[in-house]
Amino acid sequence: MPALVERDVVAKVQDLSNQFDNAKSFAFPFMSRVPKGSAPKQSKLTYAVEKYDTADTSGAIDEAEPSNFENPSAGDAELDVRIQIWEKAVSIGGLATTTTHQAGITPRNVVAKKIAKKLIELKRNCEVTLLSDNESQLETGNVGNQTRGLVKWASSTAQSHYAVSSAYLTPAASIDSSTAIADYTDATITTVMESQFGQTGNESEENVLFCGSTFKRNMDRLTFSTRDVSSRTMVRRFNTTPSSTVNLGAVKVLETGFGDIELALSQHINASGDPTTAASKRLAVGGPIDNMELRWSDAPNMIPLGKTSRSTRFIVTATGALCVMNPLKLIKFAPGS
Repeated sequence: MPALVERDVVAKVQDLSNQFDNAKSFAFPFMSRVPKGSAPKQSKLTYAVEKYDTADTSGAIDEAEPSNFENPSAGDAELDVRIQIWEKAVSIGGLATTTTHQAGITPRNVVAKKIAKKLIELKRNCEVTLLSDNESQLETGNVGNQTRGLVKWASSTAQSHYAVSSAYLTPAASIDSSTAIADYTDATITTVMESQFGQTGNESEENVLFCGSTFKRNMDRLTFSTRDVSSRTMVRRFNTTPSSTVNLGAVKVLETGFGDIELALSQHINASGDPTTAASKRLAVGGPIDNMELRWSDAPNMIPLGKTSRSTRFIVTATGALCVMNPLKLIKFAPGS
């Protein structure tokens, strides 16, 4: 008599997990740290920047009438920012909301579960945009408004749209794009920080540097090694008591003589809109956290759409802009290799 084997069994009950397992992080280090400003009132935001005059050691002549009068607003400028709309449209079929049971999701709560998932995806789109080299853009009918990403804000040359006044561009010395990531030393970091100090005169600024994984890995190595002609050579030895925990060079803060930098590791910093490339993972950009501002006119949310069939439809959307209050304070590391 033939044996009954599993592959021949009729009406087998499926053994399924009670949940979906997603590897992607829910963390959004940029949006969670940057201060939130007031809601925009128009699609174009404009705000003013100013600089102090260069210090002068000349003395005044006693009892002489002044002959040269200054305009206290000389050198002041305006910065312009464009808001952006992020959007994802979703449709869920009638059977999914009335009959089909997914892992851990009943028809009654399928819409709520999918809204939560799409809101995470929308926030990732926002984060990738805000930490990008995107240029601002005016809506034309074929393309939407686009806000300028932080990587593009940190530029020593004029942007192509809503160009920053030359007096307020990030100094070239505050941007290192010529050093290969494998050749980074303490001096690479301190040179950039010295340039920033030359702008702010304040070594106590609360700097946050949003960085990709390759940049972070190399910062972790700086403490333990230095670069020679062939490889990395140990220059410091640390003796510790026996422990189940071994410190593999995890660096959270870089302390320099010109100010400290908190390293904020991010999956979302990017060049050309793709945070997975080698160039994106080498990027790092930031500055004083209070020098940046997120202005939401519509924070990430869900809007239900009218039913025209059995499907349930909705959009998740957000509208806002990234404002850099003064680009002179920014720092950036963009190794080409």
